[in-house]
Amino acid sequence: MSLVNNVRFTYGILLVPTGNNDRLANGTTLMSLVNNGWLIHGIRSCLRLKNDCGAAPGSWTQVVVNKLKLDKETADGKPRKGVAIAVDLQHIESIKGAIVIPESDFTQLEVQEKIKSFLPSGQANTILSDMAPKASGTPELDSAALMRLVYSALKFSYMVLKNNGTFVCKVWDGQDVDKFYQTLQNLFTNVKRCKPKASRSDSSELYLIATGFKRPENKI
Repeated sequence: MSLVNNVRFTYGILLVPTGNNDRLANGTTLMSLVNNGWLIHGIRSCLRLKNDCGAAPGSWTQVVVNKLKLDKETADGKPRKGVAIAVDLQHIESIKGAIVIPESDFTQLEVQEKIKSFLPSGQANTILSDMAPKASGTPELDSAALMRLVYSALKFSYMVLKNNGTFVCKVWDGQDVDKFYQTLQNLFTNVKRCKPKASRSDSSELYLIATGFKRPENKI
């Protein structure tokens, strides 16, 4: 039985977007991950508590809302119990069925506290991060800046992600990614690298999809 079509539990999602204002393009990237089975656990099973970091222009959030039918009532006329939360530095238009936190820096503590206040019991089943820094023209600096954002999303996940939860993030392939990949392997049961078909062939962009969160005793 598909959990997407039979959502009967409380869930939350955090989405942090890329800053690319092409909602269609970003939505295509996420759907590429979904349709190829990379997010079969994340999108179908763990999109119960979803947090979207770097959500502008809102395409990832829209995909999640559509998949989980958060903008529609249940068969018995009651509203859905789930919540999708989208956060971005840029302005995001309101999205029916989602909580949108625009013009907010996800890395700031007060923003993270605001996010947690919207999560049922303060926990999320899935966190999606499409965050990326503005390009400086220097690949090494841009890569380092992206990894800082990714680690920020992971540290937040450590605080709010439920056991067996899912974490998805965008990275630019390189040496730093290998180290981060190993960190994810210590925290999750399964970790995969995925280059969506929607990504340009010459792009170093890829996504890390980690499922089966297992909180360790020591902080990361």
